[in-house]
Amino acid sequence: MEYRCYATPGFVAEFLADGLTVRNVLRAPAVLFNRKDALHDEFLQRRFGMRIDRYPRHYLPSPSALLEGIAMGAGYGLVPSMQAQGLVQEGVLQELAPDDPVQVDLYWHHWEMEPPIAREITELIVGRAEQCLIQSRQPARKVSRQRALALIPSHRPVPGLSVPSM
Repeated sequence: MEYRCYATPGFVAEFLADGLTVRNVLRAPAVLFNRKDALHDEFLQRRFGMRIDRYPRHYLPSPSALLEGIAMGAGYGLVPSMQAQGLVQEGVLQELAPDDPVQVDLYWHHWEMEPPIAREITELIVGRAEQCLIQSRQPARKVSRQRALALIPSHRPVPGLSVPSM
């Protein structure tokens, strides 16, 4: 999924008049999803070639609230371009880094042996995603169930307990 950096024209005039520079980033509030959201930090590091930690930020842990916060002028931030498209066309938002989109890989997790209705849902979602989203250049990896469970922080093997195979 493609994310782009947006802000309102008024916000740009107040905080980013001379562009998205390190100096401006250190004083302009950003809008992030939550404290675990590293996308903005990665965007800034890639854009400026260095890690920038101390910038003002607001957290709005809902995709629609995050977009609404940016559209209300609370800050600038990264939003899926599909989600922001209408507001950009209406002139409510403007793109801050048109040559610097951020690609985020999306994954659809499902059981290999799933009920027919779940398989139909999977096929619909994957088919629509292939039509609407930019596809990754990297092929999807298959991970064994045991490895997948080991990657989940809260899931650790319990001695004497076996996990049934699916």
